Amino acid sequence: MVAARTDFVSGLVSVLNTYKTAHPTLLRGVYTARPEGSAFEKPCAYIGNRDESVIHDSGLRTRTFVGLTVWVLDTFPVNQETADRMDVLVDGLQDAFTAAPHAGGGNTVISVTSVQDTEVTMGDAIYRAAVLTFASGVVSEGRL
Repeated sequence: MVAARTDFVSGLVSVLNTYKTAHPTLLRGVYTARPEGSAFEKPCAYIGNRDESVIHDSGLRTRTFVGLTVWVLDTFPVNQETADRMDVLVDGLQDAFTAAPHAGGGNTVISVTSVQDTEVTMGDAIYRAAVLTFASGVVSEGRL
């Protein structure tokens, strides 16, 4: 069994945890999926969509991850210092992912291709968010 989805998630989480260890005040929580409720560490990052397209050809299956995302959440700022915290975190995570292009596995290349600022509603709370979208991660597998 090939574990491409698991490998991509594990690789992204590894980069996030390495960044968290180096910058514990900027990134406090790392999750493999969107956390539930409000009892989670903030600011945090979680793995979002894992959309993929699949092509079968001549004994090969090519999986292209076309919607791979990492979401970053924080509370809304009460002053300029906390407003800047999210910008510093997003810049730092882009650097961390740029330094780990094979995070999805040894024969893959991923890179952040866009960042979208948005908001996320969870229960009664609204959080400031940024969505890091990655270029297509491609995995070719022999078919059984």
